[in-house]
Amino acid sequence: MLATRLPVRAFTTSTAVRAAAVSAASAATTAPNADVGTSPATKAVPKPRGSVKDVHSFLYQIGRDSTAVADKFKDWESLFTSNSEQLKASGLNPRQRKYILLWTERYRNGRDLHMIKSSGKRK
Repeated sequence: MLATRLPVRAFTTSTAVRAAAVSAASAATTAPNADVGTSPATKAVPKPRGSVKDVHSFLYQIGRDSTAVADKFKDWESLFTSNSEQLKASGLNPRQRKYILLWTERYRNGRDLHMIKSSGKRK
């Protein structure tokens, strides 16, 4: 038995046509006078709930000695609107920043607070 070869289909879309489609799609998704490099819309700041009443109680409940940096946040809104760059500028190390941002996002999404124990492998 001889193997039959299937015909190879030639692509009719040229590079110019693809480039035009890409530029049209990107033009449709951006506003005509939008500033490039602006930050995305701010996320909602949740109201304190349950046993969480303020910044200190939030940081206490997530653990890992987070209360040591409670003075970096002036109020509840600053805790939930700070980004990694702002936390870095206020002197938090990368692990603290990542952990606090993780828990602010979880709290914003309705999850209850609890401490995640550190593995102790990294020092």
